[in-house]
Amino acid sequence: EKINPVSDKQPTQLCYVPAFTDFMPEKINVTSFKAYINCPYTFYLENIRRCSKLDDEAIELHSAQIGDILHYVFESYGKKYSEEIPEDEELKKFLHSETEKIFTAKVGYSVNNITVMQNEVIHNSVDAFIQPEQQLRQSFASHKIHAVERKFDITYGELYKRIQQNTDNILPRIPEQLCNIRIIGKIDRIDLAKDSEGKNFCYILDYKTAGTAETPAKVHFSSKISEHLDEEIMFSADTEKYFSDMQLVIYNLLAEYFRNELDIPKDAEIKCGYFNLPSDVSKTQIEFFKELDRNVLLRGAAVLHYLMQKIFVEKHFWPPSLTYKYGIVKNYFPDITADDLSSPAASSASTSA
Repeated sequence: EKINPVSDKQPTQLCYVPAFTDFMPEKINVTSFKAYINCPYTFYLENIRRCSKLDDEAIELHSAQIGDILHYVFESYGKKYSEEIPEDEELKKFLHSETEKIFTAKVGYSVNNITVMQNEVIHNSVDAFIQPEQQLRQSFASHKIHAVERKFDITYGELYKRIQQNTDNILPRIPEQLCNIRIIGKIDRIDLAKDSEGKNFCYILDYKTAGTAETPAKVHFSSKISEHLDEEIMFSADTEKYFSDMQLVIYNLLAEYFRNELDIPKDAEIKCGYFNLPSDVSKTQIEFFKELDRNVLLRGAAVLHYLMQKIFVEKHFWPPSLTYKYGIVKNYFPDITADDLSSPAASSASTSA
């Protein structure tokens, strides 16, 4: 009989103590580092054990599904109007047509009152997208959407080598186990622009469709740190905070050190940011990661190196984080308490890992 992880039938010690094995994935998604920084055991459950929370009674779209629909709409827009933005009416008509087509494909015709309302919310987000998009594209002498949904799949060994070659070997020696670990992901959008003086720019944009708009700095830096991480390594002296996400840092490293592969001009100034599309459409805007200068970027490279070692060399996943209230471990084990982490079973598992 298959036992639900949160069922009373399952022994407590098996709920809370991970069964570590020699098996480790050979790749990591760029968005997964945030989960590890918050809680190593949550990362283990989701990225190594491949656990997910069962929800078979949903009657509405999850926020991630709404985000997927918007991403598909903007991908279609970026491909069709990569060179020049159309007039307002044409753009609005295209975006709404794509929204309806993709929504129908995703949801089907068996909609309910809730999904109808969500469809209206998606259309409102599409309308709010137009003004900041026009401001960005019309503020340069020339501007084009260079790539949309640009997938990447690189070995950490190659990224490490490029960083070392261009920074006088700022990173510690790379363990052999890390050389062939692949970092994978997808960049929502890469724009290339040139101002009136002929200066080149490259914009790396990530669409954010969460309920609340947040700046890249707020997402990537925190005043606290989980106890399983080294405070000194995770600390950024320039921001006086700890790294809490690596997504835009890695995007910037890729754009900087893989210019040829991404067809980015050698002299282009690289800027990363969020295209925020929150529930409150009045706050739809592009927020650039102004704090991500060269010093912070190189510190981020050192943090990435450290995290890769923690995950793939040390395999440090236990215990769950106390700082972040166990991350989302409570999604799987809602009754977990601090006492469970100090049990004999937990101690023996931690030692054996």
